[in-house]
Amino acid sequence: MNSPFITSNEIKTWIGDSVTLATDIDRLILRASELIYRKTRHLTNTADTTEETAIKSATCAQIEYWMEIDETTDITGPLGAMKISDFEFNSKFGKLAPRAKEILVDAGLLYKGVNGAGRYSIEGKDVT
Repeated sequence: MNSPFITSNEIKTWIGDSVTLATDIDRLILRASELIYRKTRHLTNTADTTEETAIKSATCAQIEYWMEIDETTDITGPLGAMKISDFEFNSKFGKLAPRAKEILVDAGLLYKGVNGAGRYSIEGKDVT
């Protein structure tokens, strides 16, 4: 990946004028672009405008996610499963923002094949 998928103006349009961009927005754009590039298995060099739009939207969604929850969890890693008495909680979440993942799935950029009797598997998870 040589260049970011979006500009600071595009993320500003995505998020809206009422939200102040992070001071390190250029770094976040580059990191989000790198993440989308890796998660799509490098399927980002496309002339298909629908896929290009999805890639840009997913990159914006990833930055919006990081601005909301803080990028720290993607650097230090998520917490694992926890159990207190009979209560179990799994706080693991992927590095890819939920909205970004939905956008890429809908565009067919995260598809990894069919698992079993017509069941779709994305990143090892059943999505049917």
